[in-house]
Amino acid sequence: MLVLPRCTAAAAILALAVPSGLQAQAVGDRVELKALHHLGVPLHAQAGGSLTFERVAGRAVATVVELQPGGAWLRVQLEDARSGWISRRYVGRVLATPEPPDVTEDEKLVWESPSGCEEIVRAGRRMPKSDASALRVGTWNIRWFPIGCTAQEDCPENATNVAWLACAIAWMDLDLLSLNEILDTPAGRARLADLKNQLRARTGVRWASDLNRCGPAAAQHVGYLWKTSRVRLDRFADIPEMNGAFVPGMSPDACAENLRPGRYARVRSTAAGGVTLNAVSVHFDSGVADRDYQNRRTAVARIATLALRGRPIVELDRDILVLGDFNTMGRSEPSPVSGEQEIATLEVELAPAFRRVVPSLACSEYFQPDPTVERQRATLLDQVAVSSGMQEAPTTSRITGYCAVKRCADVTGAMPAAYQALSDHCPTVFEVTDRSLDPRAPDGVVP
Repeated sequence: MLVLPRCTAAAAILALAVPSGLQAQAVGDRVELKALHHLGVPLHAQAGGSLTFERVAGRAVATVVELQPGGAWLRVQLEDARSGWISRRYVGRVLATPEPPDVTEDEKLVWESPSGCEEIVRAGRRMPKSDASALRVGTWNIRWFPIGCTAQEDCPENATNVAWLACAIAWMDLDLLSLNEILDTPAGRARLADLKNQLRARTGVRWASDLNRCGPAAAQHVGYLWKTSRVRLDRFADIPEMNGAFVPGMSPDACAENLRPGRYARVRSTAAGGVTLNAVSVHFDSGVADRDYQNRRTAVARIATLALRGRPIVELDRDILVLGDFNTMGRSEPSPVSGEQEIATLEVELAPAFRRVVPSLACSEYFQPDPTVERQRATLLDQVAVSSGMQEAPTTSRITGYCAVKRCADVTGAMPAAYQALSDHCPTVFEVTDRSLDPRAPDGVVP
């Protein structure tokens, strides 16, 4: 898959695939390999190494995950999760990236203003589904819900517009939403209850919620919001290992260093024979310092060994979603790592037990890199990972919100109203069907 720093950069490579030597330079490029010998393309353990540890068939598709200085050697990951180094002469072509889906007039209105959203939802129009029976799942970091900033700050302009939030969730036709940055204070609980009531008014059905248990009430929490007519959630548990600062056997607190654990839930469709899966909502350490980056690496490394009550989930080959704010923002020191490079590293770390779902856009959040310059830039922080044993799991997700409307372009001057009233992040949405069930597991969940 092609990972780009901004969607505007994608326009330069959305033409036909091009020959090797023109664009096979960037981490994240999706390339087709070219065999120069009937035995296939040699895959090496090290750049420039003379020892070939295996060969790959010509025309195999791979993603560039690392470049040797000068670009003569590339480390690639194949679609079957194998990885290794190849000489650049074995790159046949860079593959074109699919165009992001068109932004409809309805979508623009939903994210332009509360009144525009209400007009669309009252008319009964919703984000289209590819499969009417599928579960619509999303993840959204709703900035410090409901006050918009920490309790030590004063930001009334960023307070969550709960009515608009309910309208947007109703328009996305979500059945299950992974939540990030939710406060568990009395005011936070009251506003969450208000959100569920407003959702019921717009959808005609009851909604429920759950948040992680550890940490101060005024700290950020992860959890779930779901439509009870479509799914049932139970067996909730904090997963401390998804906090990179947590040290098993030493840290008594799953929210060590004021970070978030993962929040586990068993998810069951209310439809007969419908989807049943395991979900883990996460919010990894934010920041570009090495400490933050290493905490994220630690948390990602633990995904493959996720356990519940001492039993590794992935060893049971059950259907698993890990979704939320992965904070793939890179590192500033000791050696710089870009956000795109961190995403490429994430994909290698997830394999082979998990894989990343490819988003429709290369951004899900806006930030101001220079406080002296009134310009916001887009980056991709929110991710979805699925277990490899999840049959016919989603391969792509759709990023909506003003990120989609802006097509990830820089914003100079005033940000869109939804940025102020909802979040600096945009929602990520995908679908899961009953074909995703593991055929070897009748209920698809940890007993």
